[in-house]
Amino acid sequence: MVPGRRLLPGEIVVFYDVNGLEAGEGSSKLDIRLVPVHHPHGVFHPKTVLISLQSKGEQEERGLAVLTMSANLTKSGWWENVECAHLEFLRDGEKTGLRDGLLSYLTHLAAQARVFPKATEAIRDVRRFVRRLTPYQRRIVNRQLTPRFWDGGDKLIDFLAESLRGQVKGMNLDVISPYFDDDPACEPLNDLISHLRLSKVRVFLPRENTGEALVGEEYFDAVSSLPNTSWAVLPTELTALGKDSKAGSRFVHAKVYRFWSRRTRREILLVGSPNLTRPGHGGKSQNREAAILVEVECRVPPRSWLTPLDQPPPAFEPVSEAEEGAKEGGFPLSLVFDWEKETLTARWLARKQTPPDRLCLIMQGNHVGDVVSLQRDDPMVLPPEMAQQVADELKLTSFAKVLDPGSDSEGDILIQEEGLHRKPYMVVELTAEEILRYWALLTVEQRAAFLEQRTLLRGDLSADALDITTRTRGWVQDNNIFAEMAGIFHAFRLMEQSVEKDIERGNERNALWRLFGEKYDSLTVLLNRLENEDEGWDPLARYVTVLCAEQVISALEEKLPDFMEAHRKDIKRLRKRLSIKQAFRRIICKQDRERLEEFLEWFEPLFLKRFQPVEVER
Repeated sequence: MVPGRRLLPGEIVVFYDVNGLEAGEGSSKLDIRLVPVHHPHGVFHPKTVLISLQSKGEQEERGLAVLTMSANLTKSGWWENVECAHLEFLRDGEKTGLRDGLLSYLTHLAAQARVFPKATEAIRDVRRFVRRLTPYQRRIVNRQLTPRFWDGGDKLIDFLAESLRGQVKGMNLDVISPYFDDDPACEPLNDLISHLRLSKVRVFLPRENTGEALVGEEYFDAVSSLPNTSWAVLPTELTALGKDSKAGSRFVHAKVYRFWSRRTRREILLVGSPNLTRPGHGGKSQNREAAILVEVECRVPPRSWLTPLDQPPPAFEPVSEAEEGAKEGGFPLSLVFDWEKETLTARWLARKQTPPDRLCLIMQGNHVGDVVSLQRDDPMVLPPEMAQQVADELKLTSFAKVLDPGSDSEGDILIQEEGLHRKPYMVVELTAEEILRYWALLTVEQRAAFLEQRTLLRGDLSADALDITTRTRGWVQDNNIFAEMAGIFHAFRLMEQSVEKDIERGNERNALWRLFGEKYDSLTVLLNRLENEDEGWDPLARYVTVLCAEQVISALEEKLPDFMEAHRKDIKRLRKRLSIKQAFRRIICKQDRERLEEFLEWFEPLFLKRFQPVEVER
């Protein structure tokens, strides 16, 4: 993404509006932290990405990538629509005009995450970096406006007036927005024209493939009647779904305010989340938004991105901003299930509302329990039997419906999951021998092909399975080396090296999943398979596999003492699983118990001991 930079290890934290949730049927697979936001006025509507980076050289310099965009975290937003984005990279301590706006934005996020300590810590880490930045004292540096970050706390017009201070007077404006107010007053557009004293204005007209305008007729006429203002369209090559003229158009979801002038060769853009609506421009009393104001270098005199509409639309089918934003189907309740502790905790998110006396929780049509006497500011650990019922349902879905019997209101919530490495993995299942084969594969492509082949052979390649496999059929090796001891040793050696590399790179979560998780390729699952499967695999191979597991655990305890000590409970569980070794020993010694038992008593300590290779003198 940024040359010479790498991602800092850490968590992915996603903030989402509780009312913008579209309930589905799937269960959580990604180990990311989800923070529900209950915005008391309008919608929590920013689309920003903040990524901590570090230089790859000897001097480990910190950096921060700041991305503002129009795209929601959806398939259509990232792969289908016409969207817009602006990326800024900030180096530790450098001068920037983004600092103050970013700090205000992060303070707001921290307030939203106040009841989620781990998410709050992630925000604090970014905020510490931003505080070390130096704010520009001047708005113009090297004849260019310094970038500014709008956090949605103030009205957009106030932010623009303060940031620009007459810089766009007499310039033209292109507005690209998919949604508008159904109000002929055209307040946001009138504010831009009058306060900033603009020259000509062109406003993008969203349309159906059949030509119908997605605005109200009264609003269309009101904009058309404004001085020096016209409706316009984007070039067909930008919006077309394909080269065929009948292919149709992509939905334009971008939100761009582009100030430009051919005479002065200047171009200033506001890129982010606000639509041309009162909620989008209204500040904290309306939606919460985010955008970056940036001037770009113009090597040639700029032109309008938009072409004036050549004829009025045949019909009008107005679409409101609510079509993309929050709906009324959410509920200000947070439920967090911890797979390690097997606990379920409830929190009330609406700070200015008192929670109902009783809330009913429904998952897949089943009543799994009630939340009773929840307090506004205090988390509540729910009964163990309710936690167990929720755990059973979470294997198939992470969504739940909340009912308030007192008011007959209801809404959907997404249950957050902690300790996901302990969650049973339902998408792909591998046998013990297949897990070893999977460990021994060297590339991502090989592993993806291996998973796909295994699911195809079993005839159960579901949509979920396709999510984690790549449609690659290049490399699938199938031979009998894994029935031999060398194959087992090789697989464990690569697994051990993988864990060491993850810890070295700071990617502790990957190591956690590989050793203690419930994923299809974890060591824990391998040991479970050895005990529970009747797959006809040689007992001797199973026995050696357990010995290899024991050897790797001991080796990692020596090499990675801090990491292993931090997960002492998980280690204890793993070592308990190693007791299956005795069952395999009994089978191996069946024919000549006394002699073979004596041999294994001698063999095991030597096997578990790591010998260092000795160089041969020549």
